[in-house]
Amino acid sequence: MPDFAVSARGDWARHQIKVQWAPSGFAPPGPVLDLIERTWNDASQELGAHLFDGPLCRMESWTASPNLLTLHLSRTSYKPFLGTNGRHASRIAPYGPTAYANALGSSAAILTSDRWLVFGERGDKVALYPNCAHPFGGCLEPAADLDVSDDTSRELNEELRLVPKEITDLRCLALGMDMHLLQPELVYLAQVTLDRSQLEKRVDSTEHRGIWAVRADAKAMAQALKAARPLTPLTRLALVVYGQRWFGEVWLEHHAPG
Repeated sequence: MPDFAVSARGDWARHQIKVQWAPSGFAPPGPVLDLIERTWNDASQELGAHLFDGPLCRMESWTASPNLLTLHLSRTSYKPFLGTNGRHASRIAPYGPTAYANALGSSAAILTSDRWLVFGERGDKVALYPNCAHPFGGCLEPAADLDVSDDTSRELNEELRLVPKEITDLRCLALGMDMHLLQPELVYLAQVTLDRSQLEKRVDSTEHRGIWAVRADAKAMAQALKAARPLTPLTRLALVVYGQRWFGEVWLEHHAPG
């Protein structure tokens, strides 16, 4: 079974992504509520101060066209997300879609000035996908006037100390899903003025232990997708949609999940 899915592809700039707030469809039954509590208690013992029940955005629905991506969101938090999608996505499947927190993620592959695609090398003290290569970013945080691209830029500043003048282009290439977590994700490409070595010195060691990078050419990316290197589903998703943008539909046919 493929570990990611592409829900919609595009080339959406900041002004082409709209957020509309909606009533929450999250209605976990009693057994799922109990599972959320047990999972949180276990994770607290495991991760301690690294664990935080921060506010997040739940994906309710979406519509997409070439010129507009509209996201219908409600509010949730990290605790129910970890206890549902995060660690028990398959276990709670019999309860249906309302049992999932479905926190919407937003992450970016970084295209450096010397043409490397750069991802974060996650540390071993993170709740999900420790020691794997993963795009930079996180789950969206709710705000009355939420701008998804601004929130993504904020994450890039926290994790790489990137400031607006260093990001020459930031656009969303896909809405996808991590099929292990059943989590929706916005996949961005951020082009920056820094080269690979400069970017590597910026990585925040709180969440990452370094970077993983691949040359932004068809051959190198194809080899990376086939390698045994531990890549998260979103890393593979980012490589595939970036490849489609630059190398065309043939690339997508060869590398997208069946």
